[in-house]
Amino acid sequence: MFGGETVTPQRQLFIVSHHEELTNRLVDFLVPPEGKTMHILNFINWLPDNGPEVEQYKVEQATRASDRTRTRFKQLLSERAASKF
Repeated sequence: MFGGETVTPQRQLFIVSHHEELTNRLVDFLVPPEGKTMHILNFINWLPDNGPEVEQYKVEQATRASDRTRTRFKQLLSERAASKF
C-alpha cells in the first residue's frame, strides 16, 4: 500500500539493440494486453550540442494485432530508421 491505495505491480522492459531486425521481431511479442499500454522510445540520433534525438510511440492494443498490422508496424519502424541515415 502506498498513500492508502493498493499499488498494482508494473513492469518495465528495456531492450537495447543495434540490430533492427531483432528489435522488430521482439516488438511482435511485446504488444500490450488489453487495458495496458507500451511506450517505445527510439533513439535515432545523438548531437553533441543537444544530446539524444528520440522518437516516441505509445502503443495501445485492445485486441490481437492482425498479421497485416504487425507487418505494417515493422515496415513503419524500418522506414523511419532508414530515412534518418
